[in-house]
This record gives sequence, C-alpha cells and structure tokens, in this order.
Amino acid sequence: MVLKMKQLVRLSLEDMHEICCSALRACGASQLNTESIARAFVAAEADGIENVGLSYFLDYLQCLCSGKINAKAVPTMSQTGAGSLIVDGDAGVTMSAFDLAFEDFIDAAKTSGIAALSVKNVHACGVLGYFVERIAERGLVGQAYANAPAMVAPFGGMLPFFGTNPLAFAVPIAGRAPLVIDQSTSTTAYVNIRAAANRNEPIPEHWALNEYGQPTTDANAALAGTITPSGGYKGSNLAMMVDVMSAGLTGSTWSHAAGSLTEGSEHLNLGQFFVAIDPLHFAGEDFSLRMQDYIRTLEEQYGGYIPGSYRLEQRRISKKHGVEVDREIVKKINDYISHPVCR
Repeated sequence: MVLKMKQLVRLSLEDMHEICCSALRACGASQLNTESIARAFVAAEADGIENVGLSYFLDYLQCLCSGKINAKAVPTMSQTGAGSLIVDGDAGVTMSAFDLAFEDFIDAAKTSGIAALSVKNVHACGVLGYFVERIAERGLVGQAYANAPAMVAPFGGMLPFFGTNPLAFAVPIAGRAPLVIDQSTSTTAYVNIRAAANRNEPIPEHWALNEYGQPTTDANAALAGTITPSGGYKGSNLAMMVDVMSAGLTGSTWSHAAGSLTEGSEHLNLGQFFVAIDPLHFAGEDFSLRMQDYIRTLEEQYGGYIPGSYRLEQRRISKKHGVEVDREIVKKINDYISHPVCR
C-alpha cells in the first residue's frame, strides 16, 4: 500500500476567509450566503476539524455549481409561538438560515426561558457545534440535532438507513469558553472514511461494514458499504432520535429518503432543530459559576478530559500562527476562483 503524503501550506485565518469568499462568489453565491458559509468553514479549520473544514468546503463549491445548493437562497423566518421559530432555507445552507433567525431566537429564549428553532430545506450543515457554541456565548444552554443522507446501517441491519446524524450541546461557563459537545451517532463521520480513502490508509475494523455486511478496514470498501452506529444499538437509538428531531419536527426529508450528499443537482431538503435554554429561568444567576466549579473539579480532582479542549487549543494556535492546509485543497479552491465555470 502506498500512502499519499500531503504537502502543506500555511494560511492566516484572514487569508483563508478571503479565499473562501472569493471561491463562493465565483460559484455564484450571494453575499449573504458567502459570508455565512465562509465564517463557518474557517472556524472549522481554526479548531482543527480539518475533515469538515476546507476539504468539505470543496463539496459545498461543487454543490453550488451543480445547483444542489441554491447559491442565491433567501431564507425566510416565521414565529409560530412565543418560543418557536421556523426558517425555510430555500434549498440553501444552514449557516445563513441560522444567521437570519439568531437574534430573534436568543431573544425568545431569554423572554420565555426556552425557545426552539426549526430549520428546514437546507443542505448538510457541517460542524454542528459551531451553532450551539454561538448560543452558549450568549449565556444560554444550546442543543442541536441534524440529519444527513443515509450512510449508517441500523443495529441488526446491513443497508444504510440513518445518516451520521450528529447532535451537539453547549453550556456557558464563567471565566472560560463554553463547554461544547459535538458528536455523530455513528462510530465515525463519513468525511473521516473518505479522508482515509483519499490517503490510501486503512480504517479501524469497527468503523464500517463492506457491501456484504462484513467488517472492513478498507476505506473504499467502507464507502461502498455502511458506517456502523456508535455503541451498537445505543448509537442506532440515538440516530433515530436525531432523525425524528431534525427531520420529523422540521418536516424535512428522512435520512433514508435523502439523496446523495454531493452527486446530482437534487436539493437534499435536510433539517436541523435547535433549542436554547436560559439558565436564569431555571437555575438562577449562579449557573455559570456552578458550571465553572463543576468543570474545575472534573479536570483537577478527577483528571477528566474536558470535551472541546483540543479544539480550543487549536483555535488559540490558529489565531496566532494560522493553519497548515493541504496544498492540493488550496489549489482546487483557487481553481474555482480562476475558472468560475459554474456562475
């Protein structure tokens, strides 16, 4: 087996943002969508989540060019109750749909104690933790659920029924960045298997099944087969819960009925469901201080790992030194800028 070695180039976050914006504009994205998408993907790279960073950004560019993502989407919002908001993404992206509703969503949660935001008719959302962290930065507890095209076999099955269907959770903490938990309900994310296939690297045996339902370490065989649910039946149960929250409650397409993530021009019509809770209405003013003590106890007295610690350290480094990115990925992005054939 011959492994493919990456050649790296270092980019500042500012340069990366400008490159992303230029490529998005070359693919016909409106200014609204350009800024929203670029911010999210630069944040992913800055946090060291490279498989859902610029490599996944290339998928977005492809989908913008094919029409799978509506480059000119104009999301619309309606408020159906004191704490319930709905955004139709107009076959666009979660980032701009979320940005449209964000301030009203936060205000509703602070007024009512809890609010829910339903986002429908959008593409796969990228890093789900990006959205709940923004909620927590406003002093609220954030939850999020997102479905994706079917890639995961249900427990006991062989055929893909669930998406990787991530869920995310974020909590404000006094004196430090919010606690963010963001994980798929599958053993691993699709992008991790694809990255291994691109590098001709094997994958752990428990990650996936081949097309015959047998465990495999061959990433290409895994792409032709299915990903396993995390923790067996427990992950399968969670994937179902996320599908109901993100597709059922939003009126979006179920994972098993959604089309390909990148191929063709059919809109995916996926959904996400967000919840914001104001601790002031339930736990009082000292909630974030209690969280501070809770996290400190876990870390200092019990030696526990704090979710998101790696991500925050990478963010600190990225802000100071920039990010090392695969030169081939940068070249492909620049190709969209130089040859805007999809306008």
